[in-house]
Amino acid sequence: MIISHRYRYLFVELPRTGSTAVKRELRDMYEGVGILAKHATYRDFEARATEDEKKYFVFSGIRNPMDIAVSRYVNLRDNARGHFTDPEEMARRQSIAGKIER
Repeated sequence: MIISHRYRYLFVELPRTGSTAVKRELRDMYEGVGILAKHATYRDFEARATEDEKKYFVFSGIRNPMDIAVSRYVNLRDNARGHFTDPEEMARRQSIAGKIER
């Protein structure tokens, strides 16, 4: 998560949306500074933000759902990094997926 008090913005980083590249640009060119964890939610920010910070422009990126589906298919088909045949890795991924669905 990146914030700039001069330009009054908050960038919320979402997984697999190119947020690392955007974060670098915001830090290098637009006086952004990192706050909270990389994939922290807006609610996490809201819990600690001042009333003034809550008025900042908030933005993020989103990935086309078809791109996500294609990436998942290719990863499954090719058994990317062995993630889909290693029982421990599969259990970890199922645990994470259960947390996301809630």
